[in-house]
Formats: sequence, structure tokens, C-alpha cells
Amino acid sequence: MIPRLSLLIVLFLTTLAARAATLQIQDARVPEAPPVAPVLAGYLTLVNSGEKTVRVVGASSDQFEAVEIHEMHMKDGVMTMKPVPALTIPAGGKVSLAPGGLHLMLIRPHKPFRAGDTIRVMLKLDDGSTLAVNLPVKAGDDHTHHHH
Repeated sequence: MIPRLSLLIVLFLTTLAARAATLQIQDARVPEAPPVAPVLAGYLTLVNSGEKTVRVVGASSDQFEAVEIHEMHMKDGVMTMKPVPALTIPAGGKVSLAPGGLHLMLIRPHKPFRAGDTIRVMLKLDDGSTLAVNLPVKAGDDHTHHHH
């Protein structure tokens, strides 16, 4: 019984790892902000090289009090922002988190970040697995929305 249980556990963990491995991260970055900024934005492109849809259902970081997925919309000439419960990346597709649209909202940093630093975020997938993402802090990048 023990060998069979061990095999099931290994297969389960291999399946979770394979699912996370189908997501590749491109163009990850966080624009440098003033040291007192209460929020930062994280941008990246998620590329799904797998044959099944992958959903990102949350995010976290030890370096921030909270991390949320947000989306910006222009409505009646006013830019609005709201949380998004999940990102769906279709098989063979990609989703871009970029200035003026979807992004990671990095809330209440535990310390100031400067160009050259790296912010580590864990993306939670709908199957319970996680994917670690390193976001380099870059100078001179977009600062379109962090005035709230």
C-alpha cells in the first residue's frame, strides 16, 4: 500500500509541476517609484505553451502586504481600476499585463525598491500549484496609474 500511495503522490506533484511549467514569463518588470509610494505595478506576459487552459487565481509576495490582479478601463473619459478575480490563459495563447490595462497591484511594500532590485511574486494557479516570478525593478518605466 505504501509504494502505491507514494506513486500517487509523485504523479500528483508531477502533474502540478507540469501545469505550472506550461506557463512562461516574458517581459517581467516593475517601474521604479518614489520610495514612499504605497503601491507599485507589476507587468509581465504569461505565455501558455501547454495544451490546456491555465488560470491564475491569485498572487502573493513576502515583500508586500498584498498583491492583487487589477484592470484599468477608460469610462466616460475617466480612468477606472478594479480587481480581477482570475486571468485565463488559453492553450497556446498569452495574456499581457501592461500599462493601461491588466497589471499586478503590489500593495504596501515592506521596504522601498530601487532600480536593480528584484521583486518575487508567487502566482497561484487554479489547480493549487504556484509559479514564482521575478520582476526586476526598472528606472524610467511607465508610471501611468499609481496616484490613488
